[in-house]
Amino acid sequence: MSARLISLLVLPLLWGTAQAHDPIFGMGPHVIYRGGVETALDWHGDDEGGELAAELAYGLTGDLALDLELPADGAGPVEVAGKYRFWRRDALRLQESTALAVRLIDDRDANRRDAVLGLAYGYESRTWYRWAALRYRRNAGTRDDVLLMDLVLGRRFWPGGYRDPDWVWMVELNGERAGDTRSAFLSPGLFWTLRNFAVKAGVQLPVAGNADGPRGRTTLEWHW
Repeated sequence: MSARLISLLVLPLLWGTAQAHDPIFGMGPHVIYRGGVETALDWHGDDEGGELAAELAYGLTGDLALDLELPADGAGPVEVAGKYRFWRRDALRLQESTALAVRLIDDRDANRRDAVLGLAYGYESRTWYRWAALRYRRNAGTRDDVLLMDLVLGRRFWPGGYRDPDWVWMVELNGERAGDTRSAFLSPGLFWTLRNFAVKAGVQLPVAGNADGPRGRTTLEWHW
């Protein structure tokens, strides 16, 4: 039996908690499996207040997923997104992938519709994670468009089994450019999972440019 065939047979048993991770503030290439459903509650805010949103994602195929985000209080933007993972490489205890995503944002309260196009790369192993993403947000009206860039490093210090609680510590470098305004954030965070339930939490700390902050984000996720 070839080494490649052995790795393909053993990989699902060893992969366990090394899959299904995305950054907290940046974009990742993760796509939920075919027929899978992901529900989430997402809070993000700053010292001026925060917003709570409910999310629902569905895997049309193993590489294509749709996502709907609604404001929890009924006031705020409605977001519809699609993500297509067009490249993936699996090896023993690691995975690399690249995905393209489109997000449409309809904010009826502000009478505007925006769109975001993003490209993300991810490397996931039993101990190390790396992500890189580039997103372009086309804003309606007189607001400047925004270019967002993310570099993320993650580390699992205590690899465990599938049924064990899983901890991944992350640090992100998030950059934003809108017209002549440039901002950069250093964002420490934590991704904790227990089988099909996950908690992501982090804080964005301004380190350069015209950044306002800090900003916080907490997400509760369930995969079905």
